[in-house]
Amino acid sequence: MRARLVLAALPLVSTLVSSAGASLVPLCPGGRFAVLGPPLVGPGGDGSDGVLIAGTQISIGLNAHYHNDYSIPIQMKVWTNLLPYDGTPGHIAQTLTALDSTFNINVPPFTQQLQHGHFVNRTAQPMSFIGLSGHMHKRGLRFTAWDSSGATLYENYDWGHPLTRQFDPPHVLAPGDYVDYECLEDNGVTRPVRLDAAGNPTTLSFGVTTDDEMCILTGAYY
Repeated sequence: MRARLVLAALPLVSTLVSSAGASLVPLCPGGRFAVLGPPLVGPGGDGSDGVLIAGTQISIGLNAHYHNDYSIPIQMKVWTNLLPYDGTPGHIAQTLTALDSTFNINVPPFTQQLQHGHFVNRTAQPMSFIGLSGHMHKRGLRFTAWDSSGATLYENYDWGHPLTRQFDPPHVLAPGDYVDYECLEDNGVTRPVRLDAAGNPTTLSFGVTTDDEMCILTGAYY
């Protein structure tokens, strides 16, 4: 049985039970749980995903960005699948959220601009990527990432339904190696211009709503 957490407008939480007998007991309606039973890992095939340690308290953060183009309210639904893993996982995955570029977004009205990012493996160990993706908001036209040789690792043109590229075998990033990435942002050329509180065209910058913008390289590695 697949455990599922569903959010509709506000976090609505019920007790979730996995097939291995572990349960997630809600501590408060904000998505905070105590984990009871055997350890759980995510659906990484070979077990390459994060671990929820039995008997510990965790937080599951679901940061959903919705833009409502209609004149009536819409219902938001977000869920996380938690699958038990039978045996010892081959790898424990880490999450990449590259924020080196996103806070500097600054696009004047009626212009387009490239937002460049540069992620470097600053550890002493290789990073084996099993997936890469990119995060933009509604004025993001394109997200592209390249390895240090210039080969395209990832490209996406749909901000609302971003693709995830999976790597099998993993894409290995050696210590000191890097991934370059960029977002093409549009503030009033082919997308609606950003307006300030008075209704005047204004600069597009970083922010947490879909009317603001982001440029974040995401991924999973071990």
